[in-house]
Amino acid sequence: MTITLILTFIGMGSVVGLLTAIFGVGGGFLLVPALTAFIGLPFDVATTLSLCFIIGASLNGLYFKIKLGDFDKKALLYTLPTALIGVICGDIIKDLIKSHFSEDIAIFNHTMMLVFAVFLIFIASITLHDVFKKTSSHAALFFRIKPLVRLSSPIPPVSLISLLLGGLAVGILSGLLGVGGGLIFLPLLVAGMKLPLNIASGTSLGLVFITALIGITKKGLPDDLHFSLIMLFLLLSGSFIGIKAGITFSKKQKDTTLKILLAAILLMVAISILISELYLI
Repeated sequence: MTITLILTFIGMGSVVGLLTAIFGVGGGFLLVPALTAFIGLPFDVATTLSLCFIIGASLNGLYFKIKLGDFDKKALLYTLPTALIGVICGDIIKDLIKSHFSEDIAIFNHTMMLVFAVFLIFIASITLHDVFKKTSSHAALFFRIKPLVRLSSPIPPVSLISLLLGGLAVGILSGLLGVGGGLIFLPLLVAGMKLPLNIASGTSLGLVFITALIGITKKGLPDDLHFSLIMLFLLLSGSFIGIKAGITFSKKQKDTTLKILLAAILLMVAISILISELYLI
């Protein structure tokens, strides 16, 4: 492995670690496209490596968040059961899609990357809507469907049904796309449950860690374990730097600023994926 490649992996890990600490996401939405586009890994290998990375990075970020008190244990406990079911379902769906394209793995990689890009645009739209809306959304009524439960944070009671369905969606995305699921759990907590962003990001990391752990347990490790462990070590080394910087940065920013920043990053990644993948058609 060349020095340039080593520095590339460390740099990727630093950037993703920064996002992990600020937004409570595992970073798979950025890492998977980077590993496929810049490193040339197949989508399936990239998602496996991404899940391994997410386990280490999210656990490190979660440690700091719990120390700071930025964590709602009840929100995590309510969403966890369906999230675990979702991880298994998402991985099964991906295996079915992969078997359908078994004769041409390139088509499978291409299809999954396009799905990935559309998903990122959808989450960015939800995030921006929450920032710029001037009136309460009718969709918010969904989070008040009875039965209602109280979370640890000082916010009004929220719908148990929305928590369970949110956990299921997080799990499916984790298994299907190789992301930790924080990208959908964070908007759910912030826009739907009205949790402060700092608490939502810490809570999100808890679910991200568990879903990634279940996902990699079902998926198994890559065949080329030796080379994959080297890549994983370099990525995690960089993430430790990024997580510490992200914790410091997030404490100095307003919720609105961080939401706009997250949406901008998601849109940039999605656009780059679309340009890259559509160019191949």
